[in-house]
Amino acid sequence: MKKVKFFKLGAIALTMSSAALNVNAQVGINTESPQVEGLHIIQKDKAANPGHGFILDDGNQHSGYTLTCDANGVGTWRSAGISMLMGVFPTAPTWAQCSGKTEVTTQGVWYATNAYIDLPPGMWRIDMTMVDLPETQVTTSTRNTIQQSTFLSNLSTLNTTFDYTTSTEIGINASSSYRMITGNVYENVFFTVTGGTMVIRNTSAAVKRYFLVVRATLPVTFPYWTAACNAENTIIATPILSVGN
Repeated sequence: MKKVKFFKLGAIALTMSSAALNVNAQVGINTESPQVEGLHIIQKDKAANPGHGFILDDGNQHSGYTLTCDANGVGTWRSAGISMLMGVFPTAPTWAQCSGKTEVTTQGVWYATNAYIDLPPGMWRIDMTMVDLPETQVTTSTRNTIQQSTFLSNLSTLNTTFDYTTSTEIGINASSSYRMITGNVYENVFFTVTGGTMVIRNTSAAVKRYFLVVRATLPVTFPYWTAACNAENTIIATPILSVGN
């Protein structure tokens, strides 16, 4: 379809289809032949000063930022790196005062810890590491205990037989994958580590707090030390922008 010049004002030109009232228009700055992408800007001194680009003064500009957009295509400046969020393991000033022990005493029951992470709307990859320090050496009766951890936003269901597989906020869509972090307790050890990756989906329109909950698959008393006095304890969230087929 033939393109015609609609108007030209100084260095700005608007070109559109010859069809009457056709809205497929292109805007050119320093060019009378803008490309079909819609906005075509040519820097007049690009040979002497290449890469100067353009100015978008929207209040978010900052050195090193990149131009990005939301789901509606609204552009703004944002940090070039991937934004990560840190969860909270409550602090304790000394080892002797290391609080936050969560006793897992009943098979299959989820217990609340005092660790959590606040997540904005969206899908998040959660990487967690937590050191478990039993008060006494693990014995034959407690070996091979499977420790399981996940996150829950509704504290009213804690200390029950909460079914993580039915949660609409855990995992990717209806898949059973990426819903839980699992570790093992072995015989003759003085500590163990529960760590891994899972997915949380905050489908609401507001920031939500997700609490770390834990359980054991065998009826054994085992303490999770969930205070931040253990330097290995971390909860880190990274946004997931898309999911492949």
